[in-house]
Amino acid sequence: MTNYISAEILWKLSPGQFNEWRAKNDLPVIFEYFRETLPDFDVWLATIGISEYEIMLCLPLGCCFNGEGEHVVIKKTTSYRTPQYFCISKSDSSSSQWDSVRESHCEKNEKLAFFTPYFEWIKIKTGKELPVDLTRVGLGHTNRFSMGAWRNVRPNSRTSIWRSPELLKLGEVTVPDCTVLSEMNLDFADLDGLRIAGVIYGGFNVISYSSLANLTIENTEQAFYRFKYCRFKDTKILNSKIQDFYFEKCEVGNFYAESSTFFRLSFARCRVLPFIDNCDLKDLIVYSPERNETFSEDAYRLLKNAYNIAGQKKFAATYLYQEQLAHRRNLFRARTYFKYSDLYPRGNPGKWSNFIKYRKGKQKVDFLKSKVKYLVSYFSRPKYLAVYAEHKLQWFYSLLDWALWGHGVKLHRLAFSSSFFILIFAILYRTLGDQLQADPAPSSFFDYLYFSMVTFTTLGYGDILPKTTLLRMICGVEAFLGAFMMGLVVAGFTNRKTD
Repeated sequence: MTNYISAEILWKLSPGQFNEWRAKNDLPVIFEYFRETLPDFDVWLATIGISEYEIMLCLPLGCCFNGEGEHVVIKKTTSYRTPQYFCISKSDSSSSQWDSVRESHCEKNEKLAFFTPYFEWIKIKTGKELPVDLTRVGLGHTNRFSMGAWRNVRPNSRTSIWRSPELLKLGEVTVPDCTVLSEMNLDFADLDGLRIAGVIYGGFNVISYSSLANLTIENTEQAFYRFKYCRFKDTKILNSKIQDFYFEKCEVGNFYAESSTFFRLSFARCRVLPFIDNCDLKDLIVYSPERNETFSEDAYRLLKNAYNIAGQKKFAATYLYQEQLAHRRNLFRARTYFKYSDLYPRGNPGKWSNFIKYRKGKQKVDFLKSKVKYLVSYFSRPKYLAVYAEHKLQWFYSLLDWALWGHGVKLHRLAFSSSFFILIFAILYRTLGDQLQADPAPSSFFDYLYFSMVTFTTLGYGDILPKTTLLRMICGVEAFLGAFMMGLVVAGFTNRKTD
């Protein structure tokens, strides 16, 4: 898409002028592409009941396309500015913020339309989870927009939605002082290389479907931003105070932060590597990756290191535990984990369950041939079997470490696991009761439980003794387990004292 005026001039416009310019110039081109690409797009527009121009003025515009449940368009009219249009969920529209009317400013909030966001609407209509077919442009099926078609390099890089016209270029500049970002429509925009510094008014701003590669936030205070379905790369936050930054379903990539303060930072279903150094972290950074996300192990490790550097050992322990869980998952599927995949033979046709899914006989035959060839590569090269056995053994050790004491974080598990061992050995001693020497002889299960406890804790009062070699070996095993568990107790509490 051709820029009608430069990014520097656009940033100097008032929020109302900026939004009107976009609704008249670049957004109509994008909506025309949506007509060509999205099924029944015009039918959906008609269900909203307001003009296309008013839809383009909505803040945030991306919420018109993605979201659950019914949404509402609210027109806010005041005496000192042009009307504003907001798209919010129906449940939020009942809050006092939208019901209140200030007569001194002739402020009025009018609910213009109730509608279902496009992707939810088309999913209900077609009954398909991925209702938009983009196979003709090589993108498969989807239920949301995604960033694509980057070209050239900075500062001339451009990006688009799918294969649409290039988005409005608003990056590679520094946002002017006193800009009110919260009232500007920054959805469906190319913000690559944008720099935010100085006095910038943000707050309660939702930005969706935009590209923010190489975003820099420096020497400023920013709060209350929510990024949805955006694409980032090499984000830098330097010497700033950040509050309530939420990233949802974004491709964040490398996230660098230095000498900054964070309060309520969240990455939900994002792929991110947070490199955080010398920062004041006021609370726990929330990181909830996609299921089976292989990069989560590195993300948890970086968050653990950040909290260790900040001296917040409690939060560091939380991410140590999550790191170990992610590491065990990656060990279990080591053949597909990018750090280990080169150690395994290539050409894995997939799981045996795929054989059942194939309907055609030729597909089943091809799968069996590929599977047999892949298995032969294992047995013909013993090194593959050795690597496989090593990873499975590491996975087992990790599972045992988790079960015994939660990787040194959940020490209460030591009490449960110790009690479990004592009970199991007590049952075993009762089964082999004739091999015990005692005066008087054990008469109840509690006597065997008592013997198990004194053996586990290596007290050994001597009132009950094993008579046979077999039972002596069993008692030795329990004593060894008890000493090991006591060692874990000491190690765990020593670490906590050190912290």
